[in-house]
Amino acid sequence: MPSPFLSRLLATAAPGRLDPKWALFSSNSFIAAMLAIYFAFRLGLERPYWAMLTVYLTAQPFAGAVRSRAVYRFVGTLLDACVALALVPILVDQPALLSVAVTAWAGLCLYISLQDRTPRSYAFLLAGYTATTIAFSSVNVPAMVFVTALSRVEEILLGIGCATLVHTLLFPSDVTTPVLKSLCAALSDAFARTTDVLCARVDKAPNTGVHGLEMSPRMPRSRKLRSASSPTIHSPDAADAARPIFSKC
Repeated sequence: MPSPFLSRLLATAAPGRLDPKWALFSSNSFIAAMLAIYFAFRLGLERPYWAMLTVYLTAQPFAGAVRSRAVYRFVGTLLDACVALALVPILVDQPALLSVAVTAWAGLCLYISLQDRTPRSYAFLLAGYTATTIAFSSVNVPAMVFVTALSRVEEILLGIGCATLVHTLLFPSDVTTPVLKSLCAALSDAFARTTDVLCARVDKAPNTGVHGLEMSPRMPRSRKLRSASSPTIHSPDAADAARPIFSKC
C-alpha cells in the first residue's frame, strides 16, 4: 500500500497537472547543475558544491533574466572578494574589529540592496554576505584568504557560466510573449469595462442629447454613444473602431 506522501507526489506529477514549461525549466537547471559540479570536480576546485548551488540560485524562468542575474552575481562576488582581501590582512589580529568591520559592510550592502528596487540590487546583496563567507572562514588561517577568495570567485563563475549556457541554448524562453499576452488581456478588460460604463450611461440618459440633440428611440446604441460623448466629431464610433484591434489579442 503506497504511503500518503508517495500518493500526493504521484498525484502532483500526473500528466494533467504537469506544466511542460516548468518541467523544461527544472530539466535545464538540473543539467546545468550536473555540468557545473562535473567541471568543478574535474578542475579540482576546493568547494565544488558552490558551483552547483550557484546554478540553482541563478536559474530563472526566462533566459534574459538568467543572464542578468549571472552578471550581477559575478560583480557582487568579485567586489566582496576584494573587500575581504582588504579587511582580513589588516584586522586579523583584532577579531572584534574584524567582526565589526565585516558586519558593517554587510549591513551597508543590505541597506543599499533594499533601497535599490532594480535588478542590480542583487549585486549589492551578494556583495554583503559573500564577504562574511570569505572573511570568517579565513580567520584561523589568514594566509589562505587569497586562496579562499580566488576559489569562491572561480566556483561562482563556473556556476553562472553553466547556468547561462544551458538556459540560453536549450529551449530558451523569452519574456516577450507573456508580456504581450498580459498587455492584451489588460487592454481588452479596460475596453470592455469602458464600453459597459458608457452603454449604461446612455441607457439611463433622456432622449435629449447633451447638447440638445434629439436622440430617437430607434437610434442605434453606437450612434447614441457618439452623440452623448462627442456629437461634433463625425468619426466612426470608438467601440466599433477599436473592436478589430482587441479581437487580435
